[in-house]
Amino acid sequence: MSYLPFADRLEAARQHLANLAQRSDGPIGGEGVLHEALDEWGSALEELEVACDELTQQNDELAATRGAVEAERERYRSLFESAPEAYLVTTPDGVILEANRAAGALLGVDARELVGKPLVLHVAEGGRRAFFDMMRDIEAAADTLEVSINLLPRNASPIAASASAVSVRTDRSGTSGGARDIRWLVREVRPEPASAAGGAPPPPGKPRPMADAGAVLSGVEDESDILQIVMENTQAQLAFLDADFCFVRVNAAYARGSGYRREELLGRNYFDLFPHAENQAIFERARDTGEAVSFRAKPFSYPDRPELGTTYWDWRLTPIPGPDGKTRGLVFSLLDVTERERLLDLLASERARLHAVIAHAPEAIVVTDERGRIVLANGAAQKLGFFAGSSARHDEGAPEDAARWLTRQRLPPLLQAVAAGEPVQDVEVCAERADGEGRDLLVSAAPIRDGAARTTGGVAVLQDVTEWKRTQEALRRYAERLQILHEVDEAILASHSVDAIAAAALRHVWQLVPCLWAAVAMFSEDLGGVTILAARSDRETSLTAGWRGALDWSWFADELAEGQAHVVENLAALSRSSGVTSALREQGVRTYMNVPLIAQGRLIGSLNLGMADPGGLMPEHVDVVREMANSLAIAIHQADLNERVARHAQELERRVVERTAALRASEARFRTIFEESVIGIALLDLDGRILDANPALQELLDRELADLIGERFEHCISVDDAEQEGESYGALLAGRCDYYRTERPYARLGGGEAWANVTFSLVRRYGGIPWFAIVMVDDVTEDRAMRAALAEAEKLTLTGRLVASLTHEINNPLQAVMGCLGLAQEALSEGEPPERFLNVARDELRRTSSIVGHLRDLYRPAQPGVKRPGDANALIRDVLDLSRKQVTGRGIHVVTEWGDLPPVPMMADRMRQVVLNLILNAVDAMPEGGRLHITTASTQRPKGVRISFRDEGVGIPEEVLPHIFDSFYSTKEDGLGLGLFITRGIVREHGGTITAESEPGKGTTFTIWLPLGRAAGKRVQCNPTT
Repeated sequence: MSYLPFADRLEAARQHLANLAQRSDGPIGGEGVLHEALDEWGSALEELEVACDELTQQNDELAATRGAVEAERERYRSLFESAPEAYLVTTPDGVILEANRAAGALLGVDARELVGKPLVLHVAEGGRRAFFDMMRDIEAAADTLEVSINLLPRNASPIAASASAVSVRTDRSGTSGGARDIRWLVREVRPEPASAAGGAPPPPGKPRPMADAGAVLSGVEDESDILQIVMENTQAQLAFLDADFCFVRVNAAYARGSGYRREELLGRNYFDLFPHAENQAIFERARDTGEAVSFRAKPFSYPDRPELGTTYWDWRLTPIPGPDGKTRGLVFSLLDVTERERLLDLLASERARLHAVIAHAPEAIVVTDERGRIVLANGAAQKLGFFAGSSARHDEGAPEDAARWLTRQRLPPLLQAVAAGEPVQDVEVCAERADGEGRDLLVSAAPIRDGAARTTGGVAVLQDVTEWKRTQEALRRYAERLQILHEVDEAILASHSVDAIAAAALRHVWQLVPCLWAAVAMFSEDLGGVTILAARSDRETSLTAGWRGALDWSWFADELAEGQAHVVENLAALSRSSGVTSALREQGVRTYMNVPLIAQGRLIGSLNLGMADPGGLMPEHVDVVREMANSLAIAIHQADLNERVARHAQELERRVVERTAALRASEARFRTIFEESVIGIALLDLDGRILDANPALQELLDRELADLIGERFEHCISVDDAEQEGESYGALLAGRCDYYRTERPYARLGGGEAWANVTFSLVRRYGGIPWFAIVMVDDVTEDRAMRAALAEAEKLTLTGRLVASLTHEINNPLQAVMGCLGLAQEALSEGEPPERFLNVARDELRRTSSIVGHLRDLYRPAQPGVKRPGDANALIRDVLDLSRKQVTGRGIHVVTEWGDLPPVPMMADRMRQVVLNLILNAVDAMPEGGRLHITTASTQRPKGVRISFRDEGVGIPEEVLPHIFDSFYSTKEDGLGLGLFITRGIVREHGGTITAESEPGKGTTFTIWLPLGRAAGKRVQCNPTT
C-alpha cells in the first residue's frame, strides 16, 4: 500500500465519491442524500486538512524548539567546558551536579568523576565545618559572595583558593517554583594557567520529523476508510462531536488519552464523562457563534493521577456548519505539548544558568557570532570596553572611546579559535587603554558549535594579569632581597663577637648599596657618647673602627629612638654640622643615611651609610638596609647577651663548685653525726621501710644493718598498735604536721621491756615534695626510772610539807572539838542542851576527815592493768546524779552535748573522782548560779575521747592560771590545793592530758583527753583537741 501527499489523498477521495455518484443507476438512499453526504464529508475533510496543517506546523515548531534548545545547551556546554577557570554547579547540600575540565584539573580527578560526589570531600579536613556554614551563607545571600577555601586535590597537598559563589533558582523538575543551585567559580590564590579545554561533544541527534501528513493509502476501496486513516495517523487526539456534544467519532489517540475504550465514548455526552464548567462554556460559545476556539499550552492536571503533575495541551475546537448555517458538529483536536514546554523551561533554565555564570564571573567573558560580532559581554568585559553589538575586530578609523583597547586586533585569539575551530589557551596580549595605562591580558578562547557541529561563534575569557605580573616582579625582587638578607644572617651567625658581627654586616651592605663610607656605631646608655665598632671606606678617613666621641653628630637621636631612619639628601646643604659630618663631606659624601639599631625597645646604635650622589638612595635600598639593621641589632644584642651568659655561667660554675664542696663537707658532717651519735637514727622511705640505720640503733635493737634494711620500722621496734603508727606516719607525709614524737615501750630482742622516745621528721625535696623520713630513737628506760625515783622523792618532800601542814590543819579542828566537847559537858551538868556544841564539834571532825581523805588520795598507789573499756558518757551521767543536790541547790543548770564515743580504757572509780572534782569546782566558781556546759566528742588524730567542762563563773586570773595544777596551791580560803593536783595525776595515769582555759568574768573551761587502745599507756606529743 503506497502513500501519497495528503492533498492528493483528499482530492482522490473527492473524485472517488463523485465517480460513485455518476455510476449509480439510481439514488443511493436518495440523490439528495448522496449529495448531502458528499458535502458533509467534503466539509469534514477540509476541516481535517486544516487541523493536519496546524499539527504539521506545531510539529515543525516543536522540532525547531528542540533544535534551539540543543544548540543553546551545546553553546553553554562548550563555554562551560572550555572555560580556563574551574566552574562547578552544586546543590545547596554541596553535591556536585556539573564540573568542567578545569575543575577536574584543579582537584586532580576527571571532571566526570566529580558529578554526584559531595564537594566537601575535596575540602581540607580542618575547614569542613566552616564549609557547611559557608554553604548556608551562600544560599541565603542575594548576591555573589567571595569566599576563601582550602581545597584538597587527590594525592596532593591542600591548596588555598578563592571562589565566587552565587545561589540561582532553577527548574529541573518541570514544576513551578523550582529549586536552587549554587554556581562556583574557583581559582587558586596564586593564579596558574588553566588546562586546555577539549573539543566540543558530538552533536546531538536531529529530532525525528513527523511523518508526511500528506500521504494516504492508495487503492482504498471504502470511502469511510479515508477519514479513519487521516484520524488514526496523526499525533493529535481527534474527536468529532455533534451539536449536543455527543461523541460521533474518535481516533485511537483520543481514546487512549481519555482512559475509555472507543465504544465506551461513542454516543456519550462529552461533559457527562468529563464535567468542566469552564470548558462547557467554551464549547457552547463555539457552537453558538460558529467561531473556532484554540488554546496554546493550556495547563491541565489529572485529578486521579497526581503523580503526572501539570500537563500542557494545545487544543482547538472547530464548529462544522450545516446547510442551514447552523453548527452541525464540532471537531475537537488535542495535542500534548508537555514535553515541548519542558524543553522550553529547560532552555530558559540553561540560559539563566549560562547568564548567571557569565554575569557573576570575575573574569571578562565575551561571546561572538561567526562574523565576530559580540553577542554577549559580562560586566567585567564591559569594563574593558567590550559591549554587545560591537565587533571583536579592530576597525581601522573607528572612533576611540575611553575604554577601547588600542590593539591591532582586539581579540586575535578569539578570532583565531573561531576560524580554526579549535580552542586557544593562555595567549598573552599586551594592550594599552585610551587613558595611556598599559595592561596585560591572558586570553583563552574556544569555538561554539551548533547541533550540526557547525561553528556558530566563539567565547573568550580575558584575565587581566597586570597586577599578577607586577606582583611576580615584586616577589622576584623580594626574593633577591631575602637572599641578600639570608647571606647577611649567615655571616652574622658565623661571627661570635660584636666586632665580627658588625664587620660581616658591612661587607654585604657594601655589595648592595654603592657607598663611600659605612659604619656600625654603638651608643652609650645615656646617648652621650658613641663608639664605632666597624667601619668601611674606599679612601682614607679618621672615622674608623674604635673611634670614640660625643654624640653631637646624632642630633636626630630622638627620631632614631622612635625607629625611624634619618636620611640627609644633601649633606653639603645641612645647616647643622659636627666633626663627623665635616669629615664625611671632606671624604666626598653627599647623601647620608642613619638607620637605628633597636633591641628590646632600646636604641643601642645605628647603621650609617654615606654615598656620593645626592638623592641617589633608592627606596628599596632604604628598605633593605632597614631590615639588615634589624637583624644586626638582634645579633649584636644576642652576642652581648651571650657574653653576659658566658660570664654568668662561669660565675654559676664557680658557685656550683663551692656549693658542691660545701655539700660534701655537710654530708661528711652528717655522716659523722649519723655514725657517732649515741641516739639511734634511721632513714625511712615513704612507705616506712628502713633505708639506713646507724650503729647506735643497731645496738639498741640488737640487730645487724643487713637485717634492718628493707624492714618496716614499726615491725623492728615491736609496735603493737601498727594502725595508729601508720596513721601518724601518713599524717606526717600528707603535711598535716612537720614531725611527731611519742614515748612508748618496746620489747628487747634478748628479752625484757624498755622505753624509748621516738621522733619522726620529714625531709622534703625542692618544691615541698616528700623525700624521706628521719627517725631518732632515744632509750629513756633509765630516764623513766630516774623520773619515778624523783617522783618518790617528791612525794617524801610533799609528806614533810604535809606533816607541817597537818600539824596546823588537823590540830586546830581537834582543839576546837575538844573545846566543844568540854562546853557540851558543862552544858549537860547545868541541864542545858549540848547540841549546839556537838554540831560544831561534828563540823570540825568532818573537816579533819576531808583532810585525811585528801592525804589518802595523794598517797594512793596507781594500779595499772585494771583499766577496763567503759562508757564515758554513762560515767558522767552517774556523777551528775550523785551531785544533783549540790548542783541544783546552787541554782546551776547543766547543759550536755553527748558525742558518739567509743569505749575508753579507764579505772571507773578514779575517773568518777576526776569528774566529781571538776563539777564541784564549777559549782564553787558560780556562787550566784549559772550554766555548766558538758561536751563529749571522739578525736581521730590521735584516736581518743575529748571531755570539756565549761562554766560561766568568775574565771581565773591570768597570773594564777599556770599554777592551778600545782600541789598545795589554792585560791579558796579553806582549800588545801590538792584537788586539781590529784585530778591531773589521775588523768596522766590514763595516758591522757588535761588543760584549762579561762577568761576572768566569763568563765573557765577544763578539757580532758583520754587515748584509746594501747595508746592509753603511751605519752604522745600532739594536739589532743583535733
